[in-house]
Parts: sequence; structure tokens; C-alpha cells
Amino acid sequence: MKNQTAKIEEILKKAAKDSAFREKLIDNPETTLTNEGVALPKGVSVKILENSPGTVHLVLPPFQIDHSVSDEDLENLAGGYAARGF
Repeated sequence: MKNQTAKIEEILKKAAKDSAFREKLIDNPETTLTNEGVALPKGVSVKILENSPGTVHLVLPPFQIDHSVSDEDLENLAGGYAARGF
């Protein structure tokens, strides 16, 4: 069974190539992700943002009061997906 990160990477690749799937993901992300095999915890919502040639979105991890966050924890918070193309 694929891990969640691998599933999400596949979904992002699919959304980059399939405009109908992309619109479905934008319009109803929770249902689309669930239908693609991503297990979302109860109460979690998903917001889809689209980068454009003039706009790039950076996703910040939750604010940490304890400043002793390890590099491994930061990698997990970031989801292991690197921004590209700018």
C-alpha cells in the first residue's frame, strides 16, 4: 500500500495533466482526495491553491511555541514536497 505522500504526489501529477480532474480537485478537494485513496483525519479541511507565472504560494507549517523542532519534524510538517519552478 502506498503511503499518503506518494498518493498525493500522484494526484498532483494527475491534476497537472488532466483539466477535468484538476477542476474536480479544486471544487471538492476532500471528496476527490478520499476517492483517490487519501485518508483524511476527521475534521481536516483541504484548501487548494494554484500557482501561476506571477504568483507562488508558500505553505507555512503550524506555528510552534517550542522552538526545539528537529529537522525531521520540519520535513514531516512540510510533507516532503519541494517547491519547483521559481
